[in-house]
Amino acid sequence: MATYLAIFIFEMLVALILWFILVKIFKNKFYSIAIIICIILLVVGYIFASRYVGYNITRNYLTEINNTRIQETGEEITSEEQNDYKNNLFSNVNFKNMVFLSSLKLMAVPSILSIVIMLSIAIKSQKRLLKSG
Repeated sequence: MATYLAIFIFEMLVALILWFILVKIFKNKFYSIAIIICIILLVVGYIFASRYVGYNITRNYLTEINNTRIQETGEEITSEEQNDYKNNLFSNVNFKNMVFLSSLKLMAVPSILSIVIMLSIAIKSQKRLLKSG
């Protein structure tokens, strides 16, 4: 749950910053601004989620290898071995697929909420513009 919240907060911060910048550039084109921001939010959400998922998978993998090594030999893995294990993991197609699919699942809910919020802001801004004009 905390991960969803972190992604949502990060996306909303990006969205608000972009909103204020793009409103000045694309004056009164609120729907265009919202669509641009939604596309950027999807990319940002995926990048944030994939880094989070990749980090956690790598950490758990290395922890498991380290614990196994300690049980077998009583010694921890070295930094060089750790880098070798990471390189092998990063080149594994299953790892890449797992990160991709897990990231999509993780970013789905926060991104949908962010998109709904951005579109509602665009609708309200457009209505306000029509009322004042």
